[in-house]
Amino acid sequence: MQKPGTSIIIWLLCAGLAQVVWADENARPIALAEVGIPFFQSRCIDCHGEDSPEGDFRLDKLTGDLETDDVQTWVSALEQIETGIMPPETEQRPDLNDKRNVILTIHTALASAGHGLAAQRQAPSKGNYIPHEFLFAVDASESAATSARVWRISPMAYLNTLERRFRVPKPGEFSSAGINPPIALTNEHGIRDYSYRYAISSAEAVQAQLAAKNALNYLAKMKRDRKTGEFAGMWTQTPLAKMLHEDKPIGETEAAELVTWLFEGLTWRKPSADELTRYCDFALKQVKTFGPERGLKIGLQPIFLHPEALHRIQRPTEVDGRMSRDDLIKAATMAVVDGPLPAKQQSLVRKTFKSESFEIDEYRTYVRQLLRDKENNKQRFIREYFGYPHAVDVFKAENDIEAAGIRDYNPANIIRATDQFVERVLRLDRDVLRNLLAPDIQAINSKPGQKVAGSGKRSPEKGLLAQQAWLIAYSNNSENHAIRRGHWVREHLLGGQIPDVPINVDAQLPDEPQHTLRERMRVTRESYCWKCHQQMDPLGLPFEIFDHFGQRRETELGKPVDARGKITGSGEPKTDGDVRDAIDLISRLSESKRAEEVFIRHLFRFYLGRNETLADAKTLQDAHRAYAEQDGSLNAAIESLLRSDAFMRRSIIASLAKEESKP
Repeated sequence: MQKPGTSIIIWLLCAGLAQVVWADENARPIALAEVGIPFFQSRCIDCHGEDSPEGDFRLDKLTGDLETDDVQTWVSALEQIETGIMPPETEQRPDLNDKRNVILTIHTALASAGHGLAAQRQAPSKGNYIPHEFLFAVDASESAATSARVWRISPMAYLNTLERRFRVPKPGEFSSAGINPPIALTNEHGIRDYSYRYAISSAEAVQAQLAAKNALNYLAKMKRDRKTGEFAGMWTQTPLAKMLHEDKPIGETEAAELVTWLFEGLTWRKPSADELTRYCDFALKQVKTFGPERGLKIGLQPIFLHPEALHRIQRPTEVDGRMSRDDLIKAATMAVVDGPLPAKQQSLVRKTFKSESFEIDEYRTYVRQLLRDKENNKQRFIREYFGYPHAVDVFKAENDIEAAGIRDYNPANIIRATDQFVERVLRLDRDVLRNLLAPDIQAINSKPGQKVAGSGKRSPEKGLLAQQAWLIAYSNNSENHAIRRGHWVREHLLGGQIPDVPINVDAQLPDEPQHTLRERMRVTRESYCWKCHQQMDPLGLPFEIFDHFGQRRETELGKPVDARGKITGSGEPKTDGDVRDAIDLISRLSESKRAEEVFIRHLFRFYLGRNETLADAKTLQDAHRAYAEQDGSLNAAIESLLRSDAFMRRSIIASLAKEESKP
């Protein structure tokens, strides 16, 4: 018998407590004084002690007692160690074990003291705080499950469910027709659909009820076929439209048919006996009060608000913690095609899963078929990873457009051109990241079914980072934004993490229109700023060979463009070093194994809906291995992720499970 606290566990998981990145509550508490203080004394006190501390940041006052120490000082020091900014390269750098030990110790101490750092690190922008080498430079033999969770469906999945299961049109289709989704995702740069970020608010619940009302109006409509003279549903002959047209009395049998039809379509399962009774009773009560048409339109609305119609409830049901076969099918389908399969493909499940029990070979076959489906969301991943659709959000003034010699400036068309380029790369599914950065034009332009014979010649000047959409997305209204571009390269290709700008820093360049951007960025080289800017500026300034519309240029303000830069921190001698310009930078990064690994980290976040943790090292390594062994196949990497324990298995948070087991 289910205990009363079970639902509380589920909703706490929904609130975002599901994934602890570092802290281990079962580990023996290690006093900060035993690990943290000696680490600082041997590497940091010379610069951050009592005498003239750099940046006015002192570590000599810390004792290891969080009740008396300034907790923010510990957090700031931790961020500097995690991001590799400190200790500086000129000082003794800790080895991997020492670095891991001190980071884990501080995290565990902060978690024990009730500090909310672990929750903050769930944010998509904080994913790289786990140093890259902790995931890829270690021998990982065991993989871990993802915590059980309630993950609100995305607006894409909501619309796709209505369209693919019930033929309800999406917004903008068939002129004024269409149902607007009652839920939304943030419009921030990066991977957007994280499980912890969203819950149904009261306002969204009202909107969900309105969407249900509108959907039922569509499902109940009838129209006369001009050729046959017969009536049919507005978009298909639905059971609801048929019953209303035939004008038959609505009894228990008819109500059960409608409830089952809607419930299965929205929740992916049959209603239980109790659910069927409750929904039928409510519908029949409304029919008795308001009549068949209005009564059914009101009485069937609650099914659209069922928790499983609006959420992916993922919990362990098998002995090994694996989700049930049906839940796993739903999870994989939602992950790859953003909702149920299109109507023509819905028999795929029956054809693939022939056994009553779960069979890994059948599941593998199903995942591969999902990835081949034209409705797959691989392009959405690329769009969110690179962020180029945000070009439409950057306003450009008419006088700047004219001065740049552009006749018809249309960001939507620019984005569409990059989408088409991405489609060709994904269709080839070979050396995907490399072809996105420095494409083999002959290979990606090959026709479907044609034997691919690449030229072997790479064209970084035609890659995504040299295309207008990406360059505009990472520009300002009237000039380039070298810092933002460098920030993207550091975090998305090199796996670095740039700390947030301190609240006491005025992050503005001087207003000096007579000076070039590089000249104005001299302020970022001041010692306090350069700690972070040295990780961004040398990676962003090479893109000065383009103007803020993404057009090539040779001069800026009448001066020759200085596009020199430098790659650091890749851990690869052939990648690190000075670069002439963006083309040189892109060419080097396209050959980087580290860039591939970082690409896989973001792929993990997209399909798992969370940041990676230390326990995910094996999952990430397996996915990268599959990608590399299959000649840079994105399909192979995704298949590896969807077959991992992180995707297939769920666990209950230890502290909540202990609480639940109490009598």
